[in-house]
Amino acid sequence: MSYCINPNCSNRQNPNDLECCQACGTRLLINERYQSIKPLRIGSDYNSEVFEVQDFREPGTSKVLKCLAPRYQNSRVAELFEREAVALGWLTNRQHHPGIPKVEPDGYFEFVLGNGFRTLRCLVMEKIEGQNLENWLNQNQSISQEQALNWLEQLLEILDIVHQQKLWHRDIKPSNIMLKPNGKLVLIDFGTVGMGATLVHSDGYTPPEQICGETVSQSDFFALGRTFVYLLTGRHPSELINSKTNQLTWRNLAPRISIGLAQLIDDLM
Repeated sequence: MSYCINPNCSNRQNPNDLECCQACGTRLLINERYQSIKPLRIGSDYNSEVFEVQDFREPGTSKVLKCLAPRYQNSRVAELFEREAVALGWLTNRQHHPGIPKVEPDGYFEFVLGNGFRTLRCLVMEKIEGQNLENWLNQNQSISQEQALNWLEQLLEILDIVHQQKLWHRDIKPSNIMLKPNGKLVLIDFGTVGMGATLVHSDGYTPPEQICGETVSQSDFFALGRTFVYLLTGRHPSELINSKTNQLTWRNLAPRISIGLAQLIDDLM
């Protein structure tokens, strides 16, 4: 099956042997190399639709195609979409690490829909198998000290690569970290990456200075510390704020970890 990426198409499923969608006329060969084989996330509730695609230049290779919804083509959301494409392309070319999704130089492009009057901003990237840590924790118990140390080491190595390029991720949280079947972690969603101010923040994970419009490398470590509080306790960080002191109280919910690791996580924050 070939799946049409036009969000306004009335019948998006097509036989494999067609060049254009039988319902709307949109080309089914995307950017002269990709064929959408199934939707991973579609619908008007999202700012972008996501598809699994085959790459005919790399037979047998599946990748992920993100298409920005037409209503966001000239908006702040479009800026974030393009920022993710530029950042991942930059990181791929400068110093690629398996913990960062790979984007090729021609991975970001505009695609003309069947009517010829509208275009979609598109981004093709490496397909990451597995699930994000938020979903993982919903199905598993909070992590052990050994697992925490392993994951912390992996994520610090990934962040070091990002920070070496003078970039900050600025939205680290469990849902933006993928766990692959081989136990390796991948940091995703680079839409907020940059060096300057950003208005994007995630409750419980974004540090105070970033909420006020200023971001430094320490901001990523703060969010990383909050992420491990969640992974070690199973509780969202915003639930653990002491209303009297405005401090995060979490160690009593993770009694099996060492004082040293607990202090390290507090130091990150």
